[in-house]
Amino acid sequence: MPAGVKAARVSADGSRVSKRGPLIAGALAALAGSVAIAFSANDSGDWGRQVYPAVSALAHGELGRFVDVQPVYGSFAALVQAPFLALSVALGGGELLAYRLSALPCLLALSLVALALGRSLHERGRGTLTCVAVSTLVVANPATLAAIELGHPEELLCAALAVGSVLAAARGRPWASALMLGLAIATKQWALLAVAPVFLCAPAGSRLRLALAATAIVAALLAPLVIARPHRFATNTRQAQGATLNVSRFSAWWPASETEVRTVWVGDQPRAVTLHRLPGGVTGLGRPAALALSLALGLAAWRRGRRTGDDALALMALALLLRCILDPNDNEYYHVPVLVSLLVWESRSRPLPLLTSFAAVALWASFEQPLLDHAVANNAFYLGWALVIAGSLAVWLYARTRPIGLGRRLASTGREVAGAPRRGGAART
Repeated sequence: MPAGVKAARVSADGSRVSKRGPLIAGALAALAGSVAIAFSANDSGDWGRQVYPAVSALAHGELGRFVDVQPVYGSFAALVQAPFLALSVALGGGELLAYRLSALPCLLALSLVALALGRSLHERGRGTLTCVAVSTLVVANPATLAAIELGHPEELLCAALAVGSVLAAARGRPWASALMLGLAIATKQWALLAVAPVFLCAPAGSRLRLALAATAIVAALLAPLVIARPHRFATNTRQAQGATLNVSRFSAWWPASETEVRTVWVGDQPRAVTLHRLPGGVTGLGRPAALALSLALGLAAWRRGRRTGDDALALMALALLLRCILDPNDNEYYHVPVLVSLLVWESRSRPLPLLTSFAAVALWASFEQPLLDHAVANNAFYLGWALVIAGSLAVWLYARTRPIGLGRRLASTGREVAGAPRRGGAART
């Protein structure tokens, strides 16, 4: 064997070994960050009421009781969390420890997306600081922290599965995509919004197999709940439809709502509370309308010939953001899949995730720093920045020519000043 060839192989092997260091460091950082966020929870929130009884039944091997109490959402998150709750029981912990440990696998699922994104950016020549910052933003953002604080770690698991399904479909792996899509829908019903993006970028000829496989997975996980307790399952499904009478100030429905003042007692003190309400038959249209809109947007993108993985991610971010805008009871943690899909799309299509950074800061300002507690200002501010981002995604998806983003201009200027091409080949469009 020529010496040059052998040296090249040794060098190649050495480079492969050297790449393990950052990957291992990233994995350890993701694990430490996930543990830190999980154990930052001071209360189990909605999880204690909506999910804990069902997960506890699984952890104790009581399958009959599990189908009796049923989690409010799909069953897959409960299956994932049950072993961790069993660990808390073995450690003698109470509900809070059970919640913290049960949140951990959901955070780790999102951390896998962060690691994959960081590795992809590194392979395309992005700097270490950019890779670390983008990967961190996947997990440590206002929506993720709100999900853990309010007791909805399943939102993180569902977001990771939905984004993973789109990425797998874009890479020509329909079976992996079907598996993740089915598990996502069996985790939470909003994952139906990922169907159009997955089918948009799935390989030609594989869509029927993908649909049948995903449907079979959903049926296998949800059919036992339907058969055993159809009335409870129907109640949970109606709750998932969002036909609530109260309207959030962060919803597009809020300007059309009517005010109603009620007196509530806080301890021994009466307090007047102003509610904004609409008939349930009206607000119940919000989530079904978001699903129909996502299918229409997917069809429009298909007809425009926008069928790449980047197109699918942009479509999913747009559909999920519109779902938040149209939801009568919009919450901060609903934006977890919005930020994740937006960040993955922007990191693949633009050098700098400026739009995602803007969305994260604006989300924090909307929910954590309300504008002097003025509901009108809150509503206008939230709808303003959310519609700006939705419009940017729509322009990128449906315009005749792709707009050049600010991040690409900044990166191009930097390369011109440096006088050297970016490592990793030509920029993606």
